[in-house]
Amino acid sequence: MAENVLLLIEILKRNDYVGYIQYLRANLPEKLYRYCSHTNQNISTITSSKIPLSNPRYFNDPFDSLSQEVYRVYTHYYKKIDRTIQRILYSRDKKVRILRDAILRRNILSRKVAYKEKFKILEEEKQKIIKPNADVGIEDIHIHGILWEMKQISGFTNRYLGDFVSDSGVFCLSEEKNNIIMHSHYGNAHSGFCIEYKTDNIIQDILNGKYFIIPLYYSDTIYTDYSEQIYPERLTYLWNLPQFMYKKKQWEYEKEWRIVKFDSSDHQLDFDYINTIYLGASFENVDFVFNNNSEREEKKQIDYLIKLFDYCSEKGIKIIPLRAATHKYGLEELDKYK
Repeated sequence: MAENVLLLIEILKRNDYVGYIQYLRANLPEKLYRYCSHTNQNISTITSSKIPLSNPRYFNDPFDSLSQEVYRVYTHYYKKIDRTIQRILYSRDKKVRILRDAILRRNILSRKVAYKEKFKILEEEKQKIIKPNADVGIEDIHIHGILWEMKQISGFTNRYLGDFVSDSGVFCLSEEKNNIIMHSHYGNAHSGFCIEYKTDNIIQDILNGKYFIIPLYYSDTIYTDYSEQIYPERLTYLWNLPQFMYKKKQWEYEKEWRIVKFDSSDHQLDFDYINTIYLGASFENVDFVFNNNSEREEKKQIDYLIKLFDYCSEKGIKIIPLRAATHKYGLEELDKYK
């Protein structure tokens, strides 16, 4: 399988779209699975016929989707932006404090605000205070001085540095059905769901430009096939997909596939392909048990469960409870409900 994925990586680096589609037709599994905890938010995602998209920066593995060359270049820029913000926050100059208040109102300190957006916020708010091509008065000198590092960030706001990760949305799936480790890790100790998706329409979605899908390559070496030098072929989506495919070998048991949507400002994607929902062997009302024991909250949790079962009934989605097998490490399916 690893050699097969390496073949795909070479296809992507050649920007061979036809070869990519042919690879999917030959290798995409008929069904893929998502493990998740039992929360009201996850139930709402299911009943909206959507899937949640996440940025790799917030994954539980800090090495995920990390290209060393891109990482070094961008870390250099990130430090400049962080230092600039710190100087603004601690300045006593009146005009700089106007800038400080403006960037704070735009939530510049949030981890959820990407560095490209922080850069944009600083530039936009500076322009509101100091007009372009205007004579610089003595009161503007502090702002120019405090933002001097910004002038050294050349090309940060365009795609030529190859940072496609910062603006991407990713959805993680597995070839593995009812893996006991993944039920434990991602399904909140077997109290959540394993959701089975049909993949019949995925290739057509890709042909329609909705997203890409890729298998992961498990390696003890981080993906490093990047350079600060600019080549036109590096500006394509296909060429940048391999950096999403590398993960340390210890994660190999997940047998992961990923849906990747570039330039994604949306946090969800239409994906009405659920076939079956497996209830974990310790399935229960987790939000209620752990977060609140009020009657009002309990009723809310029950209402969400009813909404889920009604949705599955309308859509013809099977719900199958699981239990721990008695004579082996594994899970057994109980009666199937429609």
